[in-house]
Amino acid sequence: MRFDTPKLLFSVIVSGLVSYGFYSFNSLDQNILIATISFIILTLNLTLLTAVSFNDSRDKVNLRVISMIFLLLFIVSLFVVNNFFFSTTSLIIIFGLAVSLYLYLIYSLSR
Repeated sequence: MRFDTPKLLFSVIVSGLVSYGFYSFNSLDQNILIATISFIILTLNLTLLTAVSFNDSRDKVNLRVISMIFLLLFIVSLFVVNNFFFSTTSLIIIFGLAVSLYLYLIYSLSR
């Protein structure tokens, strides 16, 4: 498992821009929380999707498919959260469980 630095930088920049978009278009009082959650989740997801290279092609394909599925899931859920009010606790628990499941699947597939 190796990191490609330019792709890593690209994924952090794209995550920051998307997070700023969620921050600026949020009409509720949870701007900072949603921007922080989206930055952490999207950076993690885009990094594993684009900036990480594996030796085995089977692992690479499986991990990228899982990352793409979770990326779409996270973006849809962030759009939903951006338009409806959720408590801070429920946001942290929902996205924390989703990220934990994502990392568990990535770890299990890469072993």
